[in-house]
Amino acid sequence: MQELTPRQRQILKMVVALFIESAEAVSSRTLARRFRLPYSPATIRNEMADLEELGFLEQPHTSAGRIPTEKGYQAYVAGLESIECEGPERVRLETLELEALDSCKEAEELLRDAISILAMVTRLVGVAAFPSLRQATFTKLQLTSIDSRQILVALVTDSSHAEAHLLQVERPVPQDRLEVFTRIINEQFTGRPISEFVAGSARVIRTLESSYREQLEKVLQLLMTKIGKPLESEVLIWGAASVLDQPEFQDVQRARAILDALEKREFIGRMLASIATSGSQITFVGVDGNPEMMPLKDFSLVSSVYRVRGTVKGAIGILGPRRMDYPRVIGYVNHISDSLTRVLSDK
Repeated sequence: MQELTPRQRQILKMVVALFIESAEAVSSRTLARRFRLPYSPATIRNEMADLEELGFLEQPHTSAGRIPTEKGYQAYVAGLESIECEGPERVRLETLELEALDSCKEAEELLRDAISILAMVTRLVGVAAFPSLRQATFTKLQLTSIDSRQILVALVTDSSHAEAHLLQVERPVPQDRLEVFTRIINEQFTGRPISEFVAGSARVIRTLESSYREQLEKVLQLLMTKIGKPLESEVLIWGAASVLDQPEFQDVQRARAILDALEKREFIGRMLASIATSGSQITFVGVDGNPEMMPLKDFSLVSSVYRVRGTVKGAIGILGPRRMDYPRVIGYVNHISDSLTRVLSDK
Protein backbone atom coordinates (compact mmCIF):
# COMPACT_ATOMS: atom_id res chain seq x y z
CA MET A 1 0.00 0.00 0.00
CA GLN A 2 2.95 2.28 -0.71
CA GLU A 3 0.86 4.72 -2.79
CA LEU A 4 -1.61 5.34 0.05
CA THR A 5 -1.44 7.77 2.92
CA PRO A 6 -1.71 6.40 6.49
CA ARG A 7 -5.30 7.65 6.67
CA GLN A 8 -6.21 5.97 3.39
CA ARG A 9 -4.64 2.69 4.57
CA GLN A 10 -6.67 2.90 7.78
CA ILE A 11 -9.93 3.58 5.93
CA LEU A 12 -9.30 0.83 3.37
CA LYS A 13 -8.59 -1.69 6.14
CA MET A 14 -11.85 -0.75 7.88
CA VAL A 15 -13.89 -0.95 4.66
CA VAL A 16 -12.54 -4.43 3.93
CA ALA A 17 -13.15 -5.58 7.52
CA LEU A 18 -16.76 -4.33 7.50
CA PHE A 19 -17.48 -5.83 4.08
CA ILE A 20 -16.06 -9.20 5.20
CA GLU A 21 -18.35 -9.05 8.23
CA SER A 22 -21.58 -7.95 6.54
CA ALA A 23 -21.31 -8.63 2.76
CA GLU A 24 -22.89 -5.19 2.31
CA ALA A 25 -21.41 -2.09 0.69
CA VAL A 26 -19.85 0.27 3.24
CA SER A 27 -20.75 3.96 3.43
CA SER A 28 -18.74 6.82 4.93
CA ARG A 29 -21.47 7.30 7.55
CA THR A 30 -21.23 3.64 8.59
CA LEU A 31 -17.46 3.93 8.99
CA ALA A 32 -17.69 7.09 11.06
CA ARG A 33 -20.38 5.63 13.34
CA ARG A 34 -18.84 2.15 13.73
CA PHE A 35 -15.24 3.15 14.41
CA ARG A 36 -15.71 6.65 15.88
CA LEU A 37 -13.02 8.01 13.61
CA PRO A 38 -11.58 11.47 14.32
CA TYR A 39 -12.59 12.60 10.80
CA SER A 40 -15.82 14.06 9.52
CA PRO A 41 -18.07 11.96 7.25
CA ALA A 42 -17.18 14.37 4.44
CA THR A 43 -13.45 13.71 4.90
CA ILE A 44 -14.04 9.96 4.98
CA ARG A 45 -16.24 10.24 1.88
CA ASN A 46 -13.52 12.13 0.01
CA GLU A 47 -10.87 9.58 0.99
CA MET A 48 -13.13 6.74 -0.15
CA ALA A 49 -13.64 8.52 -3.46
CA ASP A 50 -9.85 8.78 -3.83
CA LEU A 51 -9.48 5.07 -3.00
CA GLU A 52 -12.04 4.33 -5.70
CA GLU A 53 -10.15 6.44 -8.21
CA LEU A 54 -6.94 4.58 -7.32
CA GLY A 55 -8.67 1.24 -7.95
CA PHE A 56 -8.87 -0.03 -4.34
CA LEU A 57 -12.64 0.39 -3.95
CA GLU A 58 -15.63 0.30 -6.26
CA GLN A 59 -19.23 1.43 -6.04
CA PRO A 60 -21.62 -1.39 -7.05
CA HIS A 61 -24.60 0.97 -7.31
CA THR A 62 -24.85 4.72 -7.65
CA SER A 63 -26.59 5.24 -4.32
CA ALA A 64 -24.71 2.55 -2.38
CA GLY A 65 -21.51 2.55 -0.38
CA ARG A 66 -18.29 0.98 -1.62
CA ILE A 67 -16.76 -2.49 -1.64
CA PRO A 68 -13.15 -3.63 -2.06
CA THR A 69 -11.76 -4.49 -5.49
CA GLU A 70 -9.22 -7.27 -6.04
CA LYS A 71 -6.51 -4.60 -5.71
CA GLY A 72 -8.08 -3.53 -2.42
CA TYR A 73 -8.08 -7.08 -1.07
CA GLN A 74 -4.46 -7.54 -2.16
CA ALA A 75 -3.45 -4.39 -0.29
CA TYR A 76 -5.42 -5.48 2.78
CA VAL A 77 -3.82 -8.94 2.82
CA ALA A 78 -0.34 -7.49 2.29
CA GLY A 79 -0.83 -5.36 5.39
CA LEU A 80 -1.73 -8.25 7.68
CA GLU A 81 0.66 -8.99 10.50
CA SER A 82 2.15 -12.44 11.16
CA ILE A 83 -0.85 -14.63 11.91
CA GLU A 84 -1.04 -17.49 14.40
CA CYS A 85 -3.98 -19.62 15.47
CA GLU A 86 -4.24 -19.03 19.23
CA GLY A 87 -6.62 -19.31 22.16
CA PRO A 88 -9.87 -21.31 22.00
CA GLU A 89 -9.56 -21.73 18.20
CA ARG A 90 -6.19 -23.46 18.61
CA VAL A 91 -7.60 -25.73 21.34
CA ARG A 92 -10.51 -26.69 19.08
CA LEU A 93 -8.20 -27.45 16.15
CA GLU A 94 -5.87 -29.53 18.29
CA THR A 95 -8.84 -31.54 19.61
CA LEU A 96 -10.02 -32.26 16.06
CA GLU A 97 -6.48 -33.14 14.97
CA LEU A 98 -6.03 -35.57 17.85
CA GLU A 99 -9.11 -37.46 16.67
CA ALA A 100 -8.38 -37.38 12.92
CA LEU A 101 -4.67 -36.97 12.08
CA ASP A 102 -3.23 -40.35 12.99
CA SER A 103 0.14 -41.36 11.52
CA CYS A 104 -1.16 -44.92 11.10
CA LYS A 105 -3.45 -43.70 8.28
CA GLU A 106 -2.49 -43.60 4.61
CA ALA A 107 -1.44 -40.21 3.25
CA GLU A 108 -4.59 -39.76 1.16
CA GLU A 109 -6.83 -40.37 4.16
CA LEU A 110 -4.78 -37.90 6.22
CA LEU A 111 -5.21 -35.25 3.52
CA ARG A 112 -8.93 -35.88 3.37
CA ASP A 113 -9.20 -35.58 7.15
CA ALA A 114 -7.11 -32.39 7.15
CA ILE A 115 -9.30 -30.58 4.63
CA SER A 116 -12.47 -31.85 6.30
CA ILE A 117 -11.29 -30.16 9.52
CA LEU A 118 -10.58 -26.93 7.61
CA ALA A 119 -13.99 -27.03 5.90
CA MET A 120 -15.71 -27.66 9.25
CA VAL A 121 -14.11 -24.77 11.15
CA THR A 122 -14.31 -22.21 8.32
CA ARG A 123 -17.65 -23.23 6.74
CA LEU A 124 -15.88 -22.93 3.38
CA VAL A 125 -14.44 -25.41 0.86
CA GLY A 126 -11.40 -27.48 1.80
CA VAL A 127 -9.10 -28.47 -1.08
CA ALA A 128 -5.89 -30.47 -1.38
CA ALA A 129 -3.60 -31.84 -4.06
CA PHE A 130 -2.62 -35.41 -3.36
CA PRO A 131 0.95 -35.78 -4.65
CA SER A 132 1.15 -37.67 -7.92
CA LEU A 133 3.24 -40.79 -8.19
CA ARG A 134 5.25 -38.98 -10.86
CA GLN A 135 6.50 -36.58 -8.16
CA ALA A 136 7.19 -39.32 -5.60
CA THR A 137 10.28 -41.30 -4.74
CA PHE A 138 10.31 -45.09 -5.07
CA THR A 139 10.54 -46.85 -1.71
CA LYS A 140 9.64 -50.50 -2.20
CA LEU A 141 8.02 -53.00 -4.56
CA GLN A 142 6.60 -56.21 -3.13
CA LEU A 143 5.18 -59.18 -5.09
CA THR A 144 3.31 -61.92 -3.26
CA SER A 145 1.93 -65.05 -4.87
CA ILE A 146 -1.65 -65.50 -3.67
CA ASP A 147 -2.35 -68.65 -5.68
CA SER A 148 -1.32 -70.14 -9.01
CA ARG A 149 -3.02 -67.40 -11.03
CA GLN A 150 -2.90 -64.29 -8.80
CA ILE A 151 -0.08 -62.03 -7.63
CA LEU A 152 -0.54 -59.21 -5.12
CA VAL A 153 1.60 -56.24 -6.14
CA ALA A 154 2.35 -53.46 -3.61
CA LEU A 155 4.21 -50.28 -4.60
CA VAL A 156 5.18 -47.90 -1.77
CA THR A 157 6.55 -44.35 -2.14
CA ASP A 158 8.26 -41.90 0.20
CA SER A 159 5.04 -39.93 0.71
CA SER A 160 3.50 -43.01 2.37
CA HIS A 161 1.38 -43.59 -0.69
CA ALA A 162 0.77 -47.27 -1.43
CA GLU A 163 -0.60 -48.80 -4.61
CA ALA A 164 -1.86 -52.37 -4.14
CA HIS A 165 -3.26 -54.43 -7.01
CA LEU A 166 -4.24 -58.06 -7.46
CA LEU A 167 -3.02 -59.13 -10.90
CA GLN A 168 -4.06 -62.19 -12.91
CA VAL A 169 -1.27 -64.25 -14.53
CA GLU A 170 -1.45 -67.01 -17.15
CA ARG A 171 0.81 -69.44 -15.34
CA PRO A 172 2.23 -69.52 -11.82
CA VAL A 173 5.46 -67.80 -10.79
CA PRO A 174 7.12 -69.29 -7.68
CA GLN A 175 7.42 -66.98 -4.69
CA ASP A 176 11.21 -67.34 -4.60
CA ARG A 177 11.42 -66.03 -8.21
CA LEU A 178 9.20 -63.10 -7.27
CA GLU A 179 11.46 -62.33 -4.31
CA VAL A 180 14.59 -62.38 -6.48
CA PHE A 181 12.95 -59.97 -8.92
CA THR A 182 11.72 -57.57 -6.22
CA ARG A 183 15.13 -57.59 -4.52
CA ILE A 184 16.82 -56.57 -7.77
CA ILE A 185 14.20 -53.89 -8.46
CA ASN A 186 14.43 -52.49 -4.93
CA GLU A 187 18.25 -52.40 -5.07
CA GLN A 188 18.08 -50.53 -8.37
CA PHE A 189 15.36 -47.97 -7.64
CA THR A 190 14.92 -47.39 -3.88
CA GLY A 191 15.42 -43.68 -3.24
CA ARG A 192 15.09 -42.82 -6.95
CA PRO A 193 12.22 -40.88 -8.59
CA ILE A 194 9.26 -43.09 -9.41
CA SER A 195 9.59 -42.00 -13.03
CA GLU A 196 12.92 -43.85 -13.20
CA PHE A 197 11.22 -47.03 -11.98
CA VAL A 198 8.49 -46.64 -14.61
CA ALA A 199 11.04 -46.05 -17.37
CA GLY A 200 13.72 -48.54 -16.29
CA SER A 201 12.10 -51.55 -14.67
CA ALA A 202 11.42 -53.31 -18.00
CA ARG A 203 15.13 -52.99 -18.84
CA VAL A 204 15.99 -54.70 -15.56
CA ILE A 205 13.67 -57.62 -16.37
CA ARG A 206 15.35 -58.12 -19.74
CA THR A 207 18.66 -58.73 -17.96
CA LEU A 208 17.24 -61.64 -15.97
CA GLU A 209 18.22 -65.17 -16.93
CA SER A 210 14.96 -66.75 -15.94
CA SER A 211 12.36 -68.94 -17.55
CA TYR A 212 9.82 -66.68 -15.84
CA ARG A 213 11.05 -63.49 -17.46
CA GLU A 214 8.11 -63.32 -19.87
CA GLN A 215 5.65 -63.72 -17.00
CA LEU A 216 7.41 -61.02 -14.97
CA GLU A 217 7.29 -58.67 -17.95
CA LYS A 218 3.53 -59.20 -18.15
CA VAL A 219 3.17 -58.57 -14.42
CA LEU A 220 5.07 -55.32 -14.83
CA GLN A 221 2.96 -54.27 -17.83
CA LEU A 222 -0.20 -54.92 -15.85
CA LEU A 223 1.16 -52.87 -12.93
CA MET A 224 1.99 -49.92 -15.21
CA THR A 225 -1.55 -50.03 -16.59
CA LYS A 226 -2.96 -49.97 -13.06
CA ILE A 227 -0.83 -47.06 -11.82
CA GLY A 228 -1.24 -44.94 -14.94
CA LYS A 229 -3.98 -42.77 -13.44
CA PRO A 230 -2.23 -42.06 -10.10
CA LEU A 231 0.76 -40.73 -12.07
CA GLU A 232 -1.31 -37.52 -12.29
CA SER A 233 -2.14 -35.43 -9.22
CA GLU A 234 -5.48 -36.10 -7.56
CA VAL A 235 -7.50 -33.18 -6.22
CA LEU A 236 -9.54 -33.63 -3.06
CA ILE A 237 -12.48 -31.33 -2.27
CA TRP A 238 -14.54 -31.22 0.92
CA GLY A 239 -17.56 -29.13 1.90
CA ALA A 240 -18.48 -27.65 -1.49
CA ALA A 241 -22.10 -27.12 -0.47
CA SER A 242 -21.03 -24.89 2.45
CA VAL A 243 -20.51 -21.93 0.08
CA LEU A 244 -24.28 -21.82 -0.26
CA ASP A 245 -24.41 -20.48 3.31
CA GLN A 246 -22.69 -17.27 2.19
CA PRO A 247 -25.15 -14.37 1.70
CA GLU A 248 -23.81 -13.38 -1.74
CA PHE A 249 -24.57 -16.85 -3.11
CA GLN A 250 -28.24 -17.13 -2.16
CA ASP A 251 -29.37 -16.86 -5.78
CA VAL A 252 -30.20 -20.42 -6.84
CA GLN A 253 -28.79 -20.16 -10.39
CA ARG A 254 -25.53 -18.63 -9.19
CA ALA A 255 -25.19 -21.26 -6.47
CA ARG A 256 -25.72 -24.07 -8.99
CA ALA A 257 -23.12 -22.55 -11.33
CA ILE A 258 -20.59 -22.37 -8.46
CA LEU A 259 -21.14 -26.01 -7.52
CA ASP A 260 -20.72 -27.02 -11.18
CA ALA A 261 -17.46 -25.04 -11.39
CA LEU A 262 -16.14 -26.72 -8.24
CA GLU A 263 -16.48 -30.06 -10.03
CA LYS A 264 -13.80 -28.93 -12.52
CA ARG A 265 -11.00 -30.36 -10.41
CA GLU A 266 -8.35 -29.91 -13.08
CA PHE A 267 -8.60 -26.12 -12.71
CA ILE A 268 -8.27 -26.30 -8.92
CA GLY A 269 -5.42 -28.79 -9.30
CA ARG A 270 -3.48 -26.35 -11.49
CA MET A 271 -3.86 -23.64 -8.86
CA LEU A 272 -2.63 -25.93 -6.09
CA ALA A 273 0.28 -27.14 -8.22
CA SER A 274 1.29 -23.54 -8.89
CA ILE A 275 1.13 -22.78 -5.17
CA ALA A 276 3.27 -25.81 -4.30
CA THR A 277 5.88 -24.47 -6.72
CA SER A 278 5.73 -20.75 -5.92
CA GLY A 279 4.94 -20.88 -2.19
CA SER A 280 2.36 -18.11 -2.64
CA GLN A 281 -0.24 -18.32 0.14
CA ILE A 282 -3.17 -16.29 -1.20
CA THR A 283 -4.48 -16.60 -4.74
CA PHE A 284 -7.23 -14.41 -6.13
CA VAL A 285 -8.85 -16.76 -8.58
CA GLY A 286 -8.37 -15.76 -12.20
CA VAL A 287 -10.48 -17.63 -14.73
CA ASP A 288 -8.35 -16.71 -17.78
CA GLY A 289 -11.38 -16.29 -20.00
CA ASN A 290 -12.60 -19.84 -19.25
CA PRO A 291 -16.42 -19.49 -19.29
CA GLU A 292 -16.90 -22.66 -17.20
CA MET A 293 -14.90 -21.11 -14.35
CA MET A 294 -16.53 -17.65 -14.41
CA PRO A 295 -18.67 -18.47 -11.31
CA LEU A 296 -15.41 -18.60 -9.29
CA LYS A 297 -14.13 -15.21 -10.44
CA ASP A 298 -14.97 -13.66 -7.04
CA PHE A 299 -13.24 -16.43 -5.06
CA SER A 300 -9.91 -16.60 -3.26
CA LEU A 301 -7.75 -19.56 -2.31
CA VAL A 302 -5.83 -19.45 0.97
CA SER A 303 -3.31 -22.28 0.96
CA SER A 304 -0.12 -23.63 2.43
CA VAL A 305 2.30 -26.32 1.31
CA TYR A 306 2.88 -29.46 3.32
CA ARG A 307 6.15 -31.36 3.45
CA VAL A 308 7.48 -34.84 4.12
CA ARG A 309 10.84 -34.69 5.88
CA GLY A 310 11.61 -31.27 4.45
CA THR A 311 10.47 -31.86 0.85
CA VAL A 312 7.35 -30.08 -0.47
CA LYS A 313 4.79 -32.70 -1.49
CA GLY A 314 1.68 -30.66 -2.20
CA ALA A 315 -0.68 -27.99 -0.91
CA ILE A 316 -3.88 -27.77 1.10
CA GLY A 317 -6.17 -24.82 1.45
CA ILE A 318 -9.53 -23.14 1.71
CA LEU A 319 -11.45 -21.92 -1.32
CA GLY A 320 -14.13 -19.36 -0.60
CA PRO A 321 -15.59 -15.99 -1.52
CA ARG A 322 -13.09 -13.18 -1.84
CA ARG A 323 -14.96 -11.69 1.11
CA MET A 324 -13.49 -14.14 3.62
CA ASP A 325 -12.01 -13.60 7.07
CA TYR A 326 -8.38 -13.77 5.93
CA PRO A 327 -6.61 -13.56 9.33
CA ARG A 328 -8.75 -16.37 10.74
CA VAL A 329 -8.58 -18.59 7.64
CA ILE A 330 -4.81 -18.10 7.21
CA GLY A 331 -4.28 -19.06 10.85
CA TYR A 332 -6.33 -22.25 10.43
CA VAL A 333 -4.64 -23.28 7.17
CA ASN A 334 -1.12 -22.69 8.50
CA HIS A 335 -1.83 -24.64 11.67
CA ILE A 336 -3.30 -27.66 9.85
CA SER A 337 -0.56 -27.73 7.20
CA ASP A 338 2.08 -27.71 9.96
CA SER A 339 0.31 -30.59 11.73
CA LEU A 340 -0.04 -32.52 8.48
CA THR A 341 3.67 -32.05 7.75
CA ARG A 342 4.54 -33.36 11.21
CA VAL A 343 2.30 -36.44 10.96
CA LEU A 344 3.44 -37.34 7.43
CA SER A 345 7.10 -36.91 8.35
CA ASP A 346 6.67 -39.21 11.35
CA LYS A 347 5.34 -42.08 9.24
